Amino acid sequence: MEPLQRELPLPFPEFTGDLPLLPARMVNEFQYCPRLAYLEWVQCEWAESADTVEGRYRHRRVDRPAGNLPGPDEIDDEERIHARSITLSSIASGSSPSWIW
Repeated sequence: MEPLQRELPLPFPEFTGDLPLLPARMVNEFQYCPRLAYLEWVQCEWAESADTVEGRYRHRRVDRPAGNLPGPDEIDDEERIHARSITLSSIASGSSPSWIW
């Protein structure tokens, strides 16, 4: 059976260094309210709420910089590395999600 909608393979344009990477959180903000995403990302407008103040307080330890992680060739196979959060970025997709443990 043929699929209901055919796929149109369009290559995603690669981003250059002059454009900022889009935080994955902004995708969620845009889905929730495009106007809110615009105000936060483009206009840099932000209004604190009790929830955001509490969230910033609870994340204070995770958000504190603790140095750089070593490169893959700088560690032994048995060495353990600890990081509270990491940020990955992709120039191909133009996004930069963060993971917090």
